[in-house]
Amino acid sequence: MKKIILLKLLLIVSSISLAQTHNVFHIGHSLVSPYMPAMIQSFADSTSGINHSYNFCVINGAPLFWHWNNSNTCQGYQASFVDSKVELASGAYDVFVMTEGVPWYTIMPDFYRYADSFHTAALNGNPNIQTYLYESFNCTNTGTPTGCMYDDRDTIPWTTRIRTEIAEWESVADSLNTLHPTAKPVYIIPVGQAFANLKDSVDAGVVPGINNLFTDLFVDDIHPNDTGFYFVALVHYACIYQTSPIGLPSQTYGEWGGAFNPPSAQMALKLQEIAWETVCNYQKSGVKCTPTSIKENPNSGSISTYPNPANDRLNISYSLSEKATSTIVITDINGKEISRKSGINSYKGANRETMELGSLTNGIYILRIIANKEQIVRKFVVSK
Repeated sequence: MKKIILLKLLLIVSSISLAQTHNVFHIGHSLVSPYMPAMIQSFADSTSGINHSYNFCVINGAPLFWHWNNSNTCQGYQASFVDSKVELASGAYDVFVMTEGVPWYTIMPDFYRYADSFHTAALNGNPNIQTYLYESFNCTNTGTPTGCMYDDRDTIPWTTRIRTEIAEWESVADSLNTLHPTAKPVYIIPVGQAFANLKDSVDAGVVPGINNLFTDLFVDDIHPNDTGFYFVALVHYACIYQTSPIGLPSQTYGEWGGAFNPPSAQMALKLQEIAWETVCNYQKSGVKCTPTSIKENPNSGSISTYPNPANDRLNISYSLSEKATSTIVITDINGKEISRKSGINSYKGANRETMELGSLTNGIYILRIIANKEQIVRKFVVSK
């Protein structure tokens, strides 16, 4: 009897450890916009065990020094006016995300100074707050004859600049961490790095439905369209929740409930994989994971399913790097959860499980095994 009670308690503790609650405050400009935070909310709403809320302070075109000196002129949630200093002082938020104006290299002294001003204000409101720098990106015409306005570096190609100028974001994060050694480390949400990786994949012709990154994901030379903001939101979600975005829905909704234009299911899955791989491979994201065991890879040996196509039952063989209490989740290609098995005692090395598929119709599905912060993902087909 005591063993049964203990087992139940362990399962309860395990389920609690998977749950996450965050209230996030974003500060930025049109590369934040009301769109991206609302998309993160959609992702969280679709995910069991995640409780998410947010507000934001958007002033179009504004760098951080302008935000600091005009903090009461922000556009907030559902067109309300908010004062960013008042919001941070409230202590209501446990995650704070800020970004600098574009191009940031022209205002680096202000970047250091006002990033610290806002980080200090956030810590005064909540000493346990987690602060992130949202690494953005430059105008897409950089490196072309058209060039970018007010930008002396616009002879340098876009991806080259992104991969070089990340050092400037890192130097600001390092400075904040030096100035506040007892606070949680300031991490970077590597959106620019993710876009550079996405462009490489698009140029290689391996992203379904995207032939040209700039014309297919941007509305002009700097602002993403709905699909571009979807990708930005994926990178944010992966960092804030330290979990894979693979399997999230392609359909997201705005703060007023209107639907954004969704990427196709196949495109969404590829965007999710690139976002997660970027976050995993970037050390200063603060996320500890192994992308090679998470990104679907038939040759990795970390997971196999049979039969495939499956009918009424799916047999799963998988391998973990350490003992864990695991959860198996099956979603459809749009990220809707179909079934879940929790509290599985998995061992280091080889494991086997079975999932019943009686209620599934013909189609492509995503299998996700969650074990601590290790995740394994595999697509499979149901054919009856």
